[in-house]
Amino acid sequence: MNEKDFSQLYDALVETGNSGKLMTLAAPTGSGKSYAVTQFLCQQAAKDQNFHAFFVTDQKKNLRIDDFQKAWTRVDVEKRGAFEKNVVIIHSLRDTVQELLEADEKGTIPEGLDSPKLQTTLSSLRRQQKLFDLVQQQDESTMVGLSEFSKAEFAVRQAIAEKLMRIVDVNSPLDSEGKSVISHYLTTRDTPEALWMNKIYPTANILIYSQRYAKYPSNTCITRLMGILVRPAWAPTRR
Repeated sequence: MNEKDFSQLYDALVETGNSGKLMTLAAPTGSGKSYAVTQFLCQQAAKDQNFHAFFVTDQKKNLRIDDFQKAWTRVDVEKRGAFEKNVVIIHSLRDTVQELLEADEKGTIPEGLDSPKLQTTLSSLRRQQKLFDLVQQQDESTMVGLSEFSKAEFAVRQAIAEKLMRIVDVNSPLDSEGKSVISHYLTTRDTPEALWMNKIYPTANILIYSQRYAKYPSNTCITRLMGILVRPAWAPTRR
């Protein structure tokens, strides 16, 4: 399959009034579906300012971020803006944790977000990761240890949230107005803290996107173009 195939399929849906509906394709593995749809999404986003899309997959190999970025640079970047401002990539809990721990090891966590509490929670998260990985090696289908692993990651988010709230000068507990202030900061500022947060926890600024496109429900993840995997919501509220 190629980009033209997806373009023709999309045009057929629009012409019949079925845009927004689900279409299934009986295309074999290795036929180039993932690559072609990536090219199509970027080209369509360049042509139509109101185009929005979700790329959903449980196979990481199907979402090649580098190819996505290269495809995006071939569209009118000045008109649509940078890749990072238009495409949100949401990863799994395990991948998110790995990014966090690697950032800690490399010393790339911005100074404004770092704290003794964050270091303590990261140490706990590292221990829980090792335990969870050990369990998964024995049985990939088991949920044993997932709750503790998830809680350890949540504690890291809380530590980051406390520092972020100080940066934007909002009070704890964080209410809807405070979340809006944080979202606005993350969407409009290019500080090291904002850039890092958008990379590790892109769902933190979803609120500002949904406000920008008011016709969508407030809980909907809306960007000009969106790639979706599964990552925990960032907002530091109680579970």
